[in-house]
Amino acid sequence: LCESIKKMSIKYPNICFITTHKIDFSSENIKYTGDIINNEGQDLNEISYLSKFCDIMIGRYSGPFIFTNAIKENIFNKDKTFLCFGERSTDCHPYQIDFDSQFIYEEFSTLENLENTIIGLIEE
Repeated sequence: LCESIKKMSIKYPNICFITTHKIDFSSENIKYTGDIINNEGQDLNEISYLSKFCDIMIGRYSGPFIFTNAIKENIFNKDKTFLCFGERSTDCHPYQIDFDSQFIYEEFSTLENLENTIIGLIEE
């Protein structure tokens, strides 16, 4: 995904991309959570807090991504979108409740498909 983030950061210079892993590309609009919260380890509570200021959260259903949709300020906000990718949708469905945010599952078949889904969400 690092190459995808690089391409999108160039295509969309006015959008800030926040990553939970450091990537080998530097740009003014790519920020690493460890640099923002001054912690090289993943601090899930701080990542959760940062997500309150993001419109779209993208990830596989693991620690950092789970913490972005585990807070009511995100899950009950109709302006928030979660894009989860994985091998099967049951890996990505967070709760058996109604929520206001948009939750999209993308089967990770190709990187190009995932990129196209992300671009579609950015350009909405």
